[in-house]
Amino acid sequence: MDLSKVFPLLIAFFILMAAIGALLGLWRRTKRATVRLVAVILSAVLAVLLSGALASLLDAAWVESQLTRLATAFPEQAEMFTELSTLSEAIATLMPLVHGLLRPLMFVILLIGFSAFLWVVVLIVGLFLGKKEKKKSSGSRLLDRLMGGLIGLVQGVLVAALLLSPAVGYLAMADDIATAYVETSESESAEELRELQAEYLTPLRENPVIKVTESMTSPIFSATSSFRVGEERTSILEEVPIFFNMIDALRSLGGVPLEQYGDAECDALRDITALFSDSALLPPVTAELLSTVAGRWQAGEDFLGLEAPVAEGDLAPVLDALITVLASTDEVTVRRDLETITDFLILTVDYGILAEAAGGDPFAKAIELNPETDKTFLRAAIDLLDENPHMAPIRDGITAFGASLVAAQLGTPEEIRENYGDMVTSAVEILKDVEGDTNEEKIAALTPVLQENLEAEGIDLPQDAVDEASRFLLDELESRDISLEELTEDDIYDILDQLAAGNV
Repeated sequence: MDLSKVFPLLIAFFILMAAIGALLGLWRRTKRATVRLVAVILSAVLAVLLSGALASLLDAAWVESQLTRLATAFPEQAEMFTELSTLSEAIATLMPLVHGLLRPLMFVILLIGFSAFLWVVVLIVGLFLGKKEKKKSSGSRLLDRLMGGLIGLVQGVLVAALLLSPAVGYLAMADDIATAYVETSESESAEELRELQAEYLTPLRENPVIKVTESMTSPIFSATSSFRVGEERTSILEEVPIFFNMIDALRSLGGVPLEQYGDAECDALRDITALFSDSALLPPVTAELLSTVAGRWQAGEDFLGLEAPVAEGDLAPVLDALITVLASTDEVTVRRDLETITDFLILTVDYGILAEAAGGDPFAKAIELNPETDKTFLRAAIDLLDENPHMAPIRDGITAFGASLVAAQLGTPEEIRENYGDMVTSAVEILKDVEGDTNEEKIAALTPVLQENLEAEGIDLPQDAVDEASRFLLDELESRDISLEELTEDDIYDILDQLAAGNV
């Protein structure tokens, strides 16, 4: 692209429009030229006000119908198009961004349409104005035409600027996006974009003609590129840079297995969460997308060939609980949910849980005291998840995780009966006679007995782990509708057998 040819063309365009406007103004003279200028301004105002309505003709239903048509036209990819159509709510949420991208173009279309319509009106009004004019001296007539020419020149320049407003606005947006991206990213793509910006975007934007046009039309582009998402108003100027930086952060995570996450990946996760919180558009779109996909996984189905992630061993309940949370997330909970899930994932990295789960000993890491926080992973995870009520399923998953870790130390069902009969008997007696109605009070009474019996067998566990084993025991009794007054040792053995078999 030879920029040396662009600048003269821009200048020529403005000169041509100004000359046409001036000539028409000389012909129209002052009154009719003024009326025409007012008509152009009125056309611009109407175009701004109605451009949103025109852009909204493109809606989610139209997109869905096109996906259905594509499924018919391309039978080999029919399943993919059909699957995408199930994301109708996410598509509907995304449409305001599409409208924001299209509105500047709709503005120009409406501007031309209204200008043509009002030209007819102005022509009729001009005829009446012309008939009412009194005879003037030659000097007055010359001044009248010169004033009309000046007004027409202003009109011509204004029309040229309005017609160029979408192109100039998109250019400014692209330059701002490139600046935001290259300043925050160190990837190869950022360097390539930096070169593209230096060679094309910045020189174009710094051109005096474009700078003046941008200063004149930037309010119009800002107005036409804005849109409302729920109660929030945003614009493509705000959302698109977030989108590109989000892609860059996600790219930095690509190809890195969870068990190999380190400081760089944790920083990328924090960046994603921060960008997500800054966006008005991403939360509702993401909520609809996650709830749809996770809902399919819950139903035992895949989505676009993506099968539900599977965790083996002790972390399986936590992953299952995560899918449950995602299936029920909505635009109200999604921001806080993502923050909590990000913090939880970083917690697993900090404590080395995922790395150990891939082939080590997650139990040792889960009960290891962190010298910086003075907490075990179990305690830190519970404190974090308890702050977000929507995380209750994951909180229950951590309880099951803690219980399975304790059960792993007890051995087989036969060994449990041989070595821990006294513990089971004591647990039954305590639970039958325990004072207090809440689980916390029951756990406070049960944990010391369990811990004492475990220590007698040489198993030294932190209170956090035994607390969660007690909590799991109580939750299981409640889910099986077993009252504490009717509790038997066999009831507890059944639960311990379940834990020992890994069927948590």
